[in-house]
Amino acid sequence: GLMAFFRDAVHLRQNGHASHKAFGVQQNRMMTQRVLFQGLAILLVVLVGALDMLYVVLAISVLGMGEAGAGYLNSAFGAGSLLGAALATALVARKRLAPTLMLAIVTASLALLILAVQPTVAGAFLVLALVGVGRMTFDVTGRILLQRAAPAAILAQVFALLESLMNAGL
Repeated sequence: GLMAFFRDAVHLRQNGHASHKAFGVQQNRMMTQRVLFQGLAILLVVLVGALDMLYVVLAISVLGMGEAGAGYLNSAFGAGSLLGAALATALVARKRLAPTLMLAIVTASLALLILAVQPTVAGAFLVLALVGVGRMTFDVTGRILLQRAAPAAILAQVFALLESLMNAGL
């Protein structure tokens, strides 16, 4: 949403108001995609924020792993995050990162849904590692896209806003 306003302003400065109508039609078509993406991104930040509590509840109450189990589950998420960072680093040079970003969000969200439906110890480790991969891939590709889209003059402010919103989601 925020980046769309920057693109609109740049487009109008470069092309004038004559092409504004055609550009507006294109923007309206993309609005649904933007809303879907932003909703999923917010959901992922909230889900990752809730993981700290989920580890404890899942380990003690659902899986019977005891108190140490929460640390083990958190470690599975961390291992997946390392794998996701390596995967995302390999994607840096790609021109089209938006599909990867959406895939990361959907993967992490569906993995948590699977865990809710079928909670097993082995499944929890696998699913939380997959959530870590999705979360880190989302984080790295999202930041790359943000750097590409935001004007250099306000990049620091854009990242400050991003961090504030992410902390609010946690």
